[in-house]
Amino acid sequence: NPTVTYSSPGTYDVQLAVAGPGGLDTLAHPALVHVVSPPSASLAPLPSLCADAPILTLSGGIPAGGTYSGTAVSGGTFDPALAGPGSHVVTYTYTDTTGCSDQAQANLVVHAVPLVTLAPFDPWCEGAGPLPLSGGSPAGGMYSGPGVAGGSLDPSLTGSGPQAIIYSYTNSEGCQAADTALLIISPTPVLSWSGPADLCQETAALTLNPGSPAGGTFLGPGISGSSFDPASAGAGTHALGYAYGENGCHDTIWSDLTVWPTPPAPTFTVNGLQLISSIATGNQWYVDGQAVSGANEPIFAVGDSGLYQVAYTDSLGCTSPLSEGHYLGPYGTSIEGHLMAGLWLFPNPADHSLQLRVPSRPGQVLRIRLFALTGQAVYQQTATAASDTWEATLPTRDIASGLYLLEVSGTDRPAAYRQLEVRH
Repeated sequence: NPTVTYSSPGTYDVQLAVAGPGGLDTLAHPALVHVVSPPSASLAPLPSLCADAPILTLSGGIPAGGTYSGTAVSGGTFDPALAGPGSHVVTYTYTDTTGCSDQAQANLVVHAVPLVTLAPFDPWCEGAGPLPLSGGSPAGGMYSGPGVAGGSLDPSLTGSGPQAIIYSYTNSEGCQAADTALLIISPTPVLSWSGPADLCQETAALTLNPGSPAGGTFLGPGISGSSFDPASAGAGTHALGYAYGENGCHDTIWSDLTVWPTPPAPTFTVNGLQLISSIATGNQWYVDGQAVSGANEPIFAVGDSGLYQVAYTDSLGCTSPLSEGHYLGPYGTSIEGHLMAGLWLFPNPADHSLQLRVPSRPGQVLRIRLFALTGQAVYQQTATAASDTWEATLPTRDIASGLYLLEVSGTDRPAAYRQLEVRH
């Protein structure tokens, strides 16, 4: 089987001769052979792909009309997910009409997709202000989602409820991946509370109106539990608050109130049987600690004997303490003195005896005197106290029935007085 190799294209005259045994009976067969140039195939560089990129339709093979082959290549397409990360050889084969073929190859690189994770978020409060987002890995990515800007979430833009936060990361090869986590925005509790109205410093402690929802805490000066003491708060304008929290979210509602200062105690002068207050309006006169109905003028006429005092109410409705007392008797005697805190006598009216208890201090000399309305002293006793309280029994069996003035005085202390009735 003879072979002939042609080094260049062209038409060649070929004759095939076959001879029989001994060189006899030679048979020759002439033919023309046409030799053509083989095709030249080329393949342009192929792009790099990420492993999650869509299937790529291959192109760049010349001359057109050839076929592509290689790993994950099918029907002229390349599947990067099927191929996986790495460098893959793609072959382009072209066959011309004469059946001559040529091939070209190019590498196609598939890059791995980064592994991206986003840690779970703790709940955040609607009224807590912007939340700087964190927990995305690898570092250097970007956060996105409702209310997200500059790496922070603003709950005022999202309202309450679950929010899907996305963390995206792109590696140096341009391949991107993302992870999502829910961030629960808890609602700010809706509070309602009505604070007390303006009041006077001498007003007794009051129970505050309940707040809603129940179970919160009251805040501010003068507050103890659920009560407000204006004397403890002091005069001035104060902010009182009701604070409440649920699901980790807290809020406080505030109310301003003014505590008006208690006016100072007035004074009064005695002019015969007239008492004249230092205050022109708002007076209230007292006899033996009891308010006299309708006695509101600056001048008050003395009636029965007793301890006379005055207080007044200012234009804001605040009432002063009682003034210092004057004991005035029908016999015209005026004795000034303070009520003694803790001075106790029993019974009043007295019959056979009177129990007396006087605040004192050890070593203090006390003098007890009982005056009739005529000004005559009907009983007198001097004693030295041994403790903080001096107690004694005063005999009244031999004292005539009637009204008397009890005087208690001592060293380093002013006299104090009580009206006493002896009744047999």
